[in-house]
Amino acid sequence: MLETRYLCPVIIGREREVEALARLWQLVPSGRGQTVLIAGEAGVGKSRLLAELVEGAGQQGWMALVGHCYPPDVNFPYAPLLDALRSYFHSLSRDEIASCLGPYAPELVKLLPELALLLPGVLPSQPVEPQAEKRRLFEAIYGFLASASTQRPLLLGLEDLHWSDETSLELLHLLARRIHHDPIFLVATYRLDEPVAMPGTRWLRQIADLERERLATEVRLDPLSASDVGSMVQRIFDLERVSPEFTGAIYSRTEGNPFF
Repeated sequence: MLETRYLCPVIIGREREVEALARLWQLVPSGRGQTVLIAGEAGVGKSRLLAELVEGAGQQGWMALVGHCYPPDVNFPYAPLLDALRSYFHSLSRDEIASCLGPYAPELVKLLPELALLLPGVLPSQPVEPQAEKRRLFEAIYGFLASASTQRPLLLGLEDLHWSDETSLELLHLLARRIHHDPIFLVATYRLDEPVAMPGTRWLRQIADLERERLATEVRLDPLSASDVGSMVQRIFDLERVSPEFTGAIYSRTEGNPFF
């Protein structure tokens, strides 16, 4: 049996969160980069909120890069960024990729070896000791993103960060620190109900450091209220009204989780 999914045409019950994101969004074009962490349990609406930002970026002529993490990526450095770059470069011609990468090509081809086939004239830089190599890659990634944002504001979305590795978190920290004077909106999502996000874990401490150092703003999504659930059912099915009994039954079953 095929599963039928219903998408609400509007975002329900997130007025405060949307307003907070809008305030930060307005700062970015003037060169006041922002980092936002959208947190919540699985299915609560993090991806939907990011998708709305991506749609807004497209409407306003921004550049949008969105990458995802998956369970195997916990041991795969740079996974969400590489996913974002691969999706973006896939839509470009060879000449456009060469122009886009510019002076950062010798470093970035190390992360994306497939680019060497498209850019045979680009040779990877000579390797150095591991820590210096990582730092050089970090700076090249930041330089590439900053350079791209000089043409138009940039939205960089990193989905499901709870499956990212430690190097990716280090890169996130560096980017959050460096983009303050660039028109870059960095948005990362993660689940609060994953083991790595439990209080006291190293992963959560690294995320908390971003807020403690005032490098990022957290937007936390809670389950919807019963009233919001009723409004969502009403909009999905284009109903004039929804009975309190039906709303109560849906709320009891879903506990206010929009996905369920």
